Amino acid sequence: YAKEIKPDIISMSLGSASAYPPMHEVIKDLYKMNIPVVCAAGNSGDSGVNYPAAFEECIAIAAYDSYGRIANFSSKGEEVDWACPGVNISSTFLNNSYARLSGTSMACPFMVGIIALMLAKHRKLEKSGIYNDCKDVESIKKHLLKYTDDKGAIGKDNSWGYGVIDVVSALKSIENPNEPEPEPEPEPE
Repeated sequence: YAKEIKPDIISMSLGSASAYPPMHEVIKDLYKMNIPVVCAAGNSGDSGVNYPAAFEECIAIAAYDSYGRIANFSSKGEEVDWACPGVNISSTFLNNSYARLSGTSMACPFMVGIIALMLAKHRKLEKSGIYNDCKDVESIKKHLLKYTDDKGAIGKDNSWGYGVIDVVSALKSIENPNEPEPEPEPEPE
């Protein structure tokens, strides 16, 4: 269905310890269609990133708490790309109510919102005659890196991925689209 309607972005808060090949084929197709698939990394701690987040074509999101620490439940592994708030998050719940929930399923929508704002900015620039250099999943990741604060071990690590998005800087860039974007930090050698 997603391939048919071609959404701007897909958010998936579900997971399994094993890969499901038919799902992977669809995700590969979405990747080729330049549709980012953002996935909750999982809540299995050191047991590894769950699928579909572990698929190379997905953007895997870990969870951190209000103290700036990776949540102990947040799945860890080389597939983690970024971390977002995911502990004690106010969310919709059953029977038209709200609840405070924790999990990478709470963190994943934060990244989806950031990407949605970024895509909107670049499409607005394109309409005003400026080149939209944020049209595929890899360029989206490249842009996210421009606003990433490294956390944990230097460079990409198994808990934080690349780190956390500096949302204030990203939003200022969206508010002032004609300002040059910051250069990404060089990868450590």
